[in-house]
Amino acid sequence: MILAGYGVIACDDGSSGNNTTNNANNFQNLTHDDILDACLIRDACEVLNGGYIAPCVTAHYNTVVQQHTQPIWNELYRCVLQTGGVCEEVEKCFGNGLLPQSCDPATQKGYCDGTVRYYCDSFSGTMYAMDCGEAGYECVVGDDDNTYCSVSACDPDTFEIECDGSLMHVCDTGYVNTKDCAVLGLDCAKLLVDEEQQLYRLYCVGDGAACNPDEFVPSCDGDSKVTCDLGITTSVDCTGLPGDKMCEPPADETDIPRCEPAGQECEEGEEYCLDSFVARICLDGTYYDRDCTELGFTRCTGIGVNHDIGAHCTH
Repeated sequence: MILAGYGVIACDDGSSGNNTTNNANNFQNLTHDDILDACLIRDACEVLNGGYIAPCVTAHYNTVVQQHTQPIWNELYRCVLQTGGVCEEVEKCFGNGLLPQSCDPATQKGYCDGTVRYYCDSFSGTMYAMDCGEAGYECVVGDDDNTYCSVSACDPDTFEIECDGSLMHVCDTGYVNTKDCAVLGLDCAKLLVDEEQQLYRLYCVGDGAACNPDEFVPSCDGDSKVTCDLGITTSVDCTGLPGDKMCEPPADETDIPRCEPAGQECEEGEEYCLDSFVARICLDGTYYDRDCTELGFTRCTGIGVNHDIGAHCTH
């Protein structure tokens, strides 16, 4: 499909698209609860901990799955869930079976050992590892000397952007960056954005009927949001997107419908210890309670290693 004459924007989590049989939830081998447990254990053992727990969970279902790297993280989290909360074993999950070594992020960016990517975490000064091969990727050293999981290395001066089914491939910093449009219920298309210069861009697009964006009235149709994107009527079932979502109608005539958290119990960012043992985390508007003792730890504390107020398990 080649389109010209439209002011186009790349799709993101807020973009709309046609509903497909395969949605983001079909890409997951671990349950929502598994990922929450793994994030709590990882945080308690101070491995790649970024503060609050909810962003760790939502990243797995949003950013990671769109980058088509979820199989890599699934394997890491399966390893974490089998440790019983023994932090030395958790660390080995992120060290390719060995305890990770310290590193200087200013001078040690990382390296590749076959498909295994080693990278220096700038926050902790620790050299962690992941097997890119779990997602069918290679380990690639980029132009910035950092390592990445990618289809291949690339030269931005000669690389031609392309769609591989629903996968979007562009060259970024010397490696092929992938985005999976199917996660949003969309297809990948190469669109002409500048006819004079023959400039093309890749976009996630729907396949509905033609529409006029100046006249179209975006709306919710039950659980689906319906909009006009790139001159195409597009519909996405919010319940098929990562997490637990519903369609929220436009606030006014200048707004668009959005896929928002379906739960009504809490707001994103609410995390606290229900008592001395139970961590309570808000995800998509619903509270999830986890007993830290069942994960191999002794108690729940409100102060994490980053001194953030929230819910953290600890020994």
